[in-house]
Amino acid sequence: MTWNSNWTEVSPKLRLKSLKTTVLQYKEISKDALKGKKKDETVVKADKICQDILDRMTSTRRFPWLWASFVLLVGIAGLIAYDVSKAGGNFPKSTTGRFMNDIGVLEHSQKAWQKTLSTTARGYIWLETNTPVYYVKTIEVCKPYLELSKDVFILTMKKACILYENMREYVTEKIPVAVATIDQYAPGLIDNVQSYASTGFVAVKKYLTDYYFLTAEYFKTKVFVGEWAPEILQNKTQLALNATKFHVSSYFHWFREQVNVYSEIP
Repeated sequence: MTWNSNWTEVSPKLRLKSLKTTVLQYKEISKDALKGKKKDETVVKADKICQDILDRMTSTRRFPWLWASFVLLVGIAGLIAYDVSKAGGNFPKSTTGRFMNDIGVLEHSQKAWQKTLSTTARGYIWLETNTPVYYVKTIEVCKPYLELSKDVFILTMKKACILYENMREYVTEKIPVAVATIDQYAPGLIDNVQSYASTGFVAVKKYLTDYYFLTAEYFKTKVFVGEWAPEILQNKTQLALNATKFHVSSYFHWFREQVNVYSEIP
């Protein structure tokens, strides 16, 4: 009898998290032994068995739509759980429970809700356990493509720098010729254009500076005063950030407690 013929019977008795860690560490260590042309047959077989074990642990990867369905289910369950928690944990008194009672399916929906919470909680724990495995596999698959993209980017940048240098040298070489040609047919034109451009730039700079100070003074004296003063806005922003952090932390703590509780429901 091979290891995989009784996997269904044996796997519930194993500490899957420790097994995955051990298998992944072995695959990482055996990489060097698998690189050469002459590969140890024992190492190759062991690596294949390790991969088969990982595949069995992560068999749902063949059905990506299950992930989307599961995430959607977790989201819906989280919203309903929050609704129930606002009603003190009493499902019939929650908004969802009252709606179910109005349409006459409260008893059945309550049983379905408990079963959904139980299944979702166990699924969340499974996902939390298996995510590192998917992460390792994703990095392993994407690494060659990332390296290729990096090489292509570096090569493209080098070509762009060479093209820029060629264009700069060409322009530097041709500017004196163009200036001499213009002076030959329109003496003084370039000097006049430069003079007008300089005068226009100075005028625009002056007006922009004046308008900037006028606008800044207006906002300082007419807008950002009282409740809109910078110090008050800064304090309110900090308070809002602190409150948001507190509520997010509280929610995740509550969510984790709910997962642990409902995962024990048969």
